[in-house]
Amino acid sequence: MKEFKKMSSSPVRRPPDTSENRILRVTPSAEHLGISRQLLYRKLSPADPLFDPDFPKPIKLSARATGFLECELNEWLQIKRQKTERKLPTKRTVKERAK
Repeated sequence: MKEFKKMSSSPVRRPPDTSENRILRVTPSAEHLGISRQLLYRKLSPADPLFDPDFPKPIKLSARATGFLECELNEWLQIKRQKTERKLPTKRTVKERAK
């Protein structure tokens, strides 16, 4: 009779979650962005005046679970930050306007 080697019962090793592959559910996504859940949903709804076509698309995890890739949320924040920085007046333009 052949002897079978017992397979080890050690857990499967996974790479640590990085922001590139980490999925955040809706509430943590809203908290990450510093907005409410309601505003997050409004940014996703094309019928809403606050709709943002650049906002990251949700990932359907199951029938009742949705999430967002953290790296896409960070990218969207970076784009918003850059747009805001371009719109902010510099000290020089403020002084020129005062003249």
